[in-house]
Amino acid sequence: MGSTYELEKLDKTVSNVSHGSYMPAQVITYIDNVKVIDYHLNFFKQSSKSEPAKSTPSKFENRSKKSVAEAEEAKSGDEVNRKTSYLNLLTDPIVLFNKGRYESSLEQFNQILKINPGDQNASFYSGLCHFHLKDYSKALKLLQPIAANPRSPFYEEAEFYNARSLTASGKTAEGKKLLEQIVNKKGFYANQAAEELTKIKP
Repeated sequence: MGSTYELEKLDKTVSNVSHGSYMPAQVITYIDNVKVIDYHLNFFKQSSKSEPAKSTPSKFENRSKKSVAEAEEAKSGDEVNRKTSYLNLLTDPIVLFNKGRYESSLEQFNQILKINPGDQNASFYSGLCHFHLKDYSKALKLLQPIAANPRSPFYEEAEFYNARSLTASGKTAEGKKLLEQIVNKKGFYANQAAEELTKIKP
C-alpha cells in the first residue's frame, strides 16, 4: 500500500501558478504543479459569521447595486488582493504537502478549514495527508464526501484514494469493489486501480 501515484494534472506543462476553467463556477488554479480550486471570490465572505455566504450584504440594497459595487471593487484592486491573500494562504500547506511534510501541511490546512469548513482544497489534501500518515479513518472521513460528488474537481482522485484507504484499513471487500469500478470507468486512475487490485490477496 506504499505506492505513490501522480495526482491528476489537467496541464502537466504548468509550473507554479496558472489559471483555467474546469467547470462553470469553479475555476482551477495550479500551485506548485498541484491542482486547486480558486475560492478567492467567496472565501473571505464565507469566513464572516455575520453574513450568510449566499446573501446580499446589508450594504447593498439589491443585487444590481451589489454587481455595480463589485465591479468597482475589482477596478480598485480589492479583488486582486483577495485572490492573492487566498492563494498565499493555500501555498504553504500545498508546498509542504509536495515535500512530504504531511503533519505540518495538515496543521495549516486545518486553519483554512476553521475559516471555511467547505473548502474542498483543504478537505481533499488533508485527506491525502492522513492517508500518507496511515490514519485511514480520518482520510476516509474527508475523502468519502468528495468521492461521492461527481461534480467535484477532485472526484477521481478522492474516489481512488478512498478505495485505497478502505483496503489499507482492512475493509478489503469494499475497497476492492470500488477499485474495480474505477477500472471499469476507464478514467485517469484506471491503470493505478488495476495495479492496486493485483496486490489484494484472493
